[in-house]
Amino acid sequence: MRVTRTGAETVLGQIMALVDAAQKEKSRSQRLADRISAVFVPVILAMAAFTLAAGSPSGAAWWRTLIPAVASWSSPAPARSAWPPRSR
Repeated sequence: MRVTRTGAETVLGQIMALVDAAQKEKSRSQRLADRISAVFVPVILAMAAFTLAAGSPSGAAWWRTLIPAVASWSSPAPARSAWPPRSR
């Protein structure tokens, strides 16, 4: 048996290098999703906090205002799940 190429010179080595490079870079859609979620998530959390705080002056018990606050926080979750997951 004769070895003609080893390591990074082999086809498998080149494929591994391409996969490694692709995993280090973010796609255009992933960068867009990150930019949108950087604004989207704080806005939704602020809306949930406002919903919770708005119920307190009305005399409602805190746990009764918690349900609408969680609902306003969790209802956009399906929209967020349509985006690809973040890579680290």
